Parts: sequence; C-alpha cells; structure tokens
Amino acid sequence: MRSRVRQLSPSRCLGLLLLSLSAASLGACSTTERGVDAFLNPVLEQDFEELPIYPDDYAFFKSLFIADLHADTLLFSRGLDGDTWGGEPIGHADIRRWKDGNVALQVLSTVSQYADGTVRTINGKDFNCHHEEDRNLIDLLMWLQEVSEETSDPIDRRQRYIEHQGQRLHSFRAGSEAVDLILTADDLMTAAETWKRDPDAPLAALLAIEGLHFYNGREATLQVLFDLGFRMASLTHHFDNRLGSSSTGCSRATTDGQGADLSGTGRQAVLEMEEMGWTLDVAHASTATLSQALGIWESAVATADRKRPPVISHTGFQGQCAYAIAQGYLDDDLKSREACRLADERNSTEGEVLKVAKAGGVIGVIYWDKQHGFKPEEETASPVLDGIVHTIERLDEALSKHHRPEGCGAATETTCLQYPGSHYIALGSDWDGSVAVPLAANAMHLLATKLRRATCRADQEGCLERNNPGKRRFSDEDVRAIAGQNVCRVLLQSLPEGKGEETAIAFCKGLRR
Repeated sequence: MRSRVRQLSPSRCLGLLLLSLSAASLGACSTTERGVDAFLNPVLEQDFEELPIYPDDYAFFKSLFIADLHADTLLFSRGLDGDTWGGEPIGHADIRRWKDGNVALQVLSTVSQYADGTVRTINGKDFNCHHEEDRNLIDLLMWLQEVSEETSDPIDRRQRYIEHQGQRLHSFRAGSEAVDLILTADDLMTAAETWKRDPDAPLAALLAIEGLHFYNGREATLQVLFDLGFRMASLTHHFDNRLGSSSTGCSRATTDGQGADLSGTGRQAVLEMEEMGWTLDVAHASTATLSQALGIWESAVATADRKRPPVISHTGFQGQCAYAIAQGYLDDDLKSREACRLADERNSTEGEVLKVAKAGGVIGVIYWDKQHGFKPEEETASPVLDGIVHTIERLDEALSKHHRPEGCGAATETTCLQYPGSHYIALGSDWDGSVAVPLAANAMHLLATKLRRATCRADQEGCLERNNPGKRRFSDEDVRAIAGQNVCRVLLQSLPEGKGEETAIAFCKGLRR
C-alpha cells in the first residue's frame, strides 16, 4: 500500500496530544492513544519498485544475524503484540514484523520524559533547546493509556513509567514463547545458538532506559531496575539533567556548544553502572558529558581488569545534509540549511564516534529521516534509505582512517583503532520513537540489499584498495558485522558474566544461518 504521511515537529506533536486530550473521554482513551501512536510513528511512502532483489541477495539476508540497538515499542500500549489503525499495522515494529525482518536481537528502550523543545533567549540570543521543566509529553501519553501516576513526586513517577514499560515485556513473555529476555552474556549465547538452528527461534530482547534523569542512588534506582531486567541505560535524553548535559540541552548556549560537564552525581552513576554490569549508552549526551563519562568508564573497566564496551545506541553523523543537498533531495536554501543545523545538533561528531570506537564500542545508525537531512512535508523512503547507507559509509571511512593493521602500540596513537571501521558500526533504528522512517522491522531485506550492492566511487582510493569483488563498498563479512555481529560482540563483553574480547569476536563471527 502506498500512502503519504505527515511529518511531525515537536510542537505539532504537542498540539496533537493536547487535542487528543480535549477530545477524548476517559472511556475512549485507549482508542485515541492508538490513533496518536499511528500518527507519531509513520513509515514513509514505499517507492522501491526500482530496487532489484536478487535471489542471492535475499538468501544472504536470510542468513544474517540482525540486531537493533534501539526501539521504543514498549512506550505504546500495543507493546510487542502489535495493533492496527485503519486496517494497517501501527508504528514500525512488533513480534510478527521482527520475525519477518529476520531480526534476532532487539534492544527495547523505555522512555519516561520527553521535554518539548522551544526557542529561548539565552545571553541575549535566541536558542532552540529542550529543558527539563518543559511539558513532559510522556505524562500525556501515559494519561491516554490510563496508567495511574500513583505519586505526585515527578522523579518517582518517571521511574514508575520505566517500570511500567518494562512490565509490558514481562507480561508478553508470560503468555508467549516468542521472546527471550537477555540478562547475562550466557543468556545471549544460548539465544544465539538457538537462532542458528531454529528458524522459529524467539526474539532475543534486552531492556534499556533512555535517560536516567530520575536517578536517586544505586539502591533506589539502578538496583531496582537491574532486578527488573534492565541492562542498558543512557545518562541523558533530550534535556540537561542533574547527571549531565544533552546534545539538545540548553547548557550548550553558554559552553560553545559543548554542553555542561558531567556532575558528581553523574560520575557516581557511571561508576555504579560499570560495577553492576550495565551497558553504558552515550546517545543524546553532549560532547562534554560523553567525553567525561567515557573517560570514567574506561578507567573503571581498566582498574577492574575487564572490558565493558559502551554504545551510542541511535545516532546520525554530522554533515549528512550536505549529502542530501548534493543529491538534490533538498534545496540549497536557508530553510534546508537551518534544518541541517538542527539535525546536526543531535548527530554525532567524528571525535565522539572515535571515542566510542576506541573503547571497543559500537555506533548504532538511526533511521529517522530528519537525522539524514530529510524533512520536507512529503517524503518517500528511497532517498532516506540512501541516506542511511551513506551515513554508514561515512562512519566506516572516518573510523577506518585510524585503523592500524600493524598494531596500536605507540603512545601517541590516541585514536588508533585495532580494526577497520565496519567493526564499530551497528544498527539503531529508533523504531516507534515518534519518528518517520523508511523501513519497518519487516523490511530489513531492503537495507541489507542496499549495503551489499553499494559500490566504491572512482575517487575513493581507500575503498578501492579493499579489492572487494565488483568494487563493492562492503564485503559480505562487513555487512554481517554491521547487521548484528558487532552488537553481539559488545553485549557478550559488557553483560554480566561477560566474555573476553577474543571469545566474543569468535562466537559472534560464527552467527549465520
């Protein structure tokens, strides 16, 4: 079915939710929430008629262990069961679509606060940013879902929202054998071995948290959530909080864009997470907070003589709008350049991804159209899919520049990487994150085909030197790594009962059907 979708700005999201609240009686809330869900999570018009899918490409896709680092599906009442609106599936993912898309491992993120951004006057200048005191759209969404607030304390309420979304996974598992919850490295290995031999293997799911702004100490927050099955968390979301600052927070206005430093409370939370066996996600962190959090993290793992690689679960790469403009997808005008500037506030810099790669981690590439330079009122999927592939190519090129095949022994090699760039790239869709995407979970064969069919340009000497057949940009092994083997490696090292790097690499490279 071909259908165009409306694109949403945060202000339009707020207006829609407020309209829903004013129009809905309590008895109609669940119906209204499904409509809001469908509106917030569109799939772009499918225009892939010209994309050939050859039998060998599809067979290769079916052999892939696919892992995704970020989906917000549990935020909505349909959860993993899925639901329809107007006869069409709502949103981007559910248990059927993950299976149809050959997704073996999904990180399920939970969200407790989305502060609607606005333009503020800071130091005499207008500055667009998000603030913790802005209206929390998740409060409105939870109201539509008839989730009891139970407490007037906003910090406690945020944590209860997280617990409520986590319980959706537990409730689904209680009535289905379609999902395995991953708590340890051994759990992941068992689930992966099952996937290799059983086409109907359960989806391996890992619970994550997007923003620890409700952090209230190890016992009250981290231990409670760890006991409920959560294993990954980011320090910040869209706004600065008392742990650190956000890439879209207001402190950037007075810190040359770097954001405020990690706080003492943030340092404490990072150390506790590492000791307990959490995986650190630095998505949404400002440059300053990301750098400082990774420094503390690396020092802690070195002291404990173990390796827990961090992740950026979902991000773009700065500069993608230049590609979109060069390809003619966007006009080179003030409106496009302003859209590009806002996108790049959220996208990661080369320095940031290098820090994560140096720590052995992975960078999950987001599918959100806006982060690849696209935000016209009407959009089709093909250029956005091209943008995703181009982001992966640019990340690979930027990281591979620092690869030293002979080793990284020199003290001056501060960003030397032991492996090529494809070793550090992953997928982080942001499915069901109130974003427009070109691919729902059941269409992963399209991305796999695009990656496998990408070719080197004549001016890409480093790419051509790889000598891949047909001047291919990525070998089959590169695509396997990006599709899921890299995520497998990182989680096998970072989860409780973590494995050594060599063991993790060897195991995950063997994941194929």
